[in-house]
Amino acid sequence: MWNKKSIIKPIITLALFLGLEILSFNIIRQNNSFQQHIINNRISEVKLTISGFFSDIYSYTDLKKKNAILHQENSELRNRIAIFQTLYDSTKLLSAHINLPVIDSTSIIGDFSFIPAEIISNSTNMLNNYLIINKGSKDGVRSEMGVISKNGIIGIVSNTSDRFSRIESFLSVGRSVSAKVIPSNSYGNIVWDGKSPKYAILNEIPHHIEVNVGDTVVTSGFSTMYPKDIPIGEIESHVKKGSHHHIIVRLFIDYSSLKYVYVAINNNKEEIEQLTK
Repeated sequence: MWNKKSIIKPIITLALFLGLEILSFNIIRQNNSFQQHIINNRISEVKLTISGFFSDIYSYTDLKKKNAILHQENSELRNRIAIFQTLYDSTKLLSAHINLPVIDSTSIIGDFSFIPAEIISNSTNMLNNYLIINKGSKDGVRSEMGVISKNGIIGIVSNTSDRFSRIESFLSVGRSVSAKVIPSNSYGNIVWDGKSPKYAILNEIPHHIEVNVGDTVVTSGFSTMYPKDIPIGEIESHVKKGSHHHIIVRLFIDYSSLKYVYVAINNNKEEIEQLTK
């Protein structure tokens, strides 16, 4: 049977020992200046360590909030750039001698607008990869919308729920994107071949067009899913095959470390698609 006295006695002994240790510690600290100096330094070091630990936690949390704010601000800036690009494209062909009316930029709708989103799931090791983002139909996301990041194309929205969306990644075999090479301004299709997530293949550039290692590959703007001139990658190597170049493109995006993206809404999509029926 459990004996209370057998438990209480060791506890009292331990408490007495700890009390005497603390008392001795204080006596040494108060009566020996050298020991007091060492102890105070140790206490200060412990305090700084603890303070630094909690400061790091706060900084990490604060940094995550700041990143989210910056992501939202970048989305707003992209929307503004799209608006002013539309304005510029609409007026650059007009003669400087024409007296143009003052245009209110707030009444202009750009070709594209953008919804910022955060990736909550991502795959890169399959033949048909996908992502899940934290924005859905309630946020205005619809199927067949393009998704981009600050460094390039991400993929196409394939399915949505109220609060989330599934993205068919560019790293999917058979999914091609219309692209342009700068500075030659030649057009072709870029596609992932199912091998390395760092590279893609650019086809359909005629062999008489000069392309060079280091040339930049961007979106052409021919698709209703992606804005034009979104960076994709740079030419790493090329060989002539038949009447066309076979071009290896090093992608700008590290798909394995993606965190934030933008869903691109083509504000003219319905009107354009009506003309193609």
